Amino acid sequence: MKKALSMLGSLSLVMVMLFGMKGIVSANEFNWTYFETEDGKWDGESIITTRSKGNVEINLGAKDGRGPTTMGGKRVDGKTLKVRLCNTETGACTSNHLFAGSEDCYATVFDGMRPGTYRIDITDGSSSYRVKGYVRGASS
Repeated sequence: MKKALSMLGSLSLVMVMLFGMKGIVSANEFNWTYFETEDGKWDGESIITTRSKGNVEINLGAKDGRGPTTMGGKRVDGKTLKVRLCNTETGACTSNHLFAGSEDCYATVFDGMRPGTYRIDITDGSSSYRVKGYVRGASS
């Protein structure tokens, strides 16, 4: 009986550690998430930075096999889109960064971010159309 309880306790501890670690990992990165510009919502998920993980890479790309498009379906060059990070605690935002790359995956990196939680804001620079697509991010 003691051996069974000991094994059950060990198994429970392992499960807590696994799920706990998953939460920590997912806080520092998120996989492809749908976004739309000019919808009044943050784009993607939150990114958490630490002293040892202060760089943030943001990608636009190909969860669905293509890059960003207008709401009507016309392809958009991801290099024309801008992105900034906004600190959830202070409300302070970085300057806008342009994306580099190609339709398969556009990317930009924010170097040396202070520890904190950041939201992503992607803009298209035009009031005549809105852009939709997929975004992912990670701190390193």
